[in-house]
Amino acid sequence: MVLADDIAVMDRGKILQFAGKEEIFRKPVNEFIARFVGVETLVDGIILEREGNVCKVGVTARKSNIEVFVVSQERRGTRVTLAIRPEDVILYSTEISSEESSAMNMFKGKITEIRDIGIFKRIEIDCGFQLSSFVTQNSVNRLKLALSKEITAAVKASSIHMFKR
Repeated sequence: MVLADDIAVMDRGKILQFAGKEEIFRKPVNEFIARFVGVETLVDGIILEREGNVCKVGVTARKSNIEVFVVSQERRGTRVTLAIRPEDVILYSTEISSEESSAMNMFKGKITEIRDIGIFKRIEIDCGFQLSSFVTQNSVNRLKLALSKEITAAVKASSIHMFKR
């Protein structure tokens, strides 16, 4: 059964986005909608450069500046917010190079929280900014995930959504 082809997301009586379900979930137009549909990691940055359809976004993190690669046609100098869904974050127990993965973004960090959320575990990682990942209990066991463990989180450039601030 399908109730509707398109969805309108409203805030205080104003329509913020009207689109199909997949677009609402994968391409929210602002922070309100991103949080509404379950995006847990939202990070502000500025586009440093663009090569083809890949932008390098500078993110000011707690201890250093981090570069994040995102598929987009936005121009250099644009202030943006990056939206990273937890199901798009892949965890590795060791450091890996970009040659070992198709993901352009590799973030080293420490696990700050492991929380049971039903069939998944929510893993919170401090990699200069807070990053969330969903994994199974099997992955927790296999990767020996524990509080304060250093890990690498990988995210494909095509999985990160970006909207203007």
